[in-house]
Amino acid sequence: MRNPKASKHAPEGNVANLGAGIHAATVELKTGRSYRVKLLDGRSTRTTLAHGVSPKLIDECLRSRRLVMLADGERGPVIVGALQTSLVPQIHEDTGAFEVDATQIQLRADASIVLRVGTSSLSLAKSGVARIEGEQMVIDVAALLRVLATKVELP
Repeated sequence: MRNPKASKHAPEGNVANLGAGIHAATVELKTGRSYRVKLLDGRSTRTTLAHGVSPKLIDECLRSRRLVMLADGERGPVIVGALQTSLVPQIHEDTGAFEVDATQIQLRADASIVLRVGTSSLSLAKSGVARIEGEQMVIDVAALLRVLATKVELP
């Protein structure tokens, strides 16, 4: 039975008012621009995203069963964000590995970027200098290796 106090703009089957404050829920289903969520008290409701909330963030919450945070909006409950329960970026506890899965990764820095493993390092400076240091360097190339430079020095 539908709550008689429900907003006329709220999606069908929606909880009319969550009550004061922020409420945790788990995303169960995405349908177009709305989501079905289950509150910690067992109630289910349909909700939309508050302004500024990334749909990709909530899609990830759906996949990983991460808690989202809801509040009452003008037209019914809205998702206002996700609950962070671990450090971001996450390091796999069992392997110690940091993993990023993306189509493209871009890092930007004002002065420099340095990657270090043991005695090896790769540094990129704002001045345009790129430096690779280590005990040995191996370059395995299946086809063509082209070095373009005005001057090449070999010791």
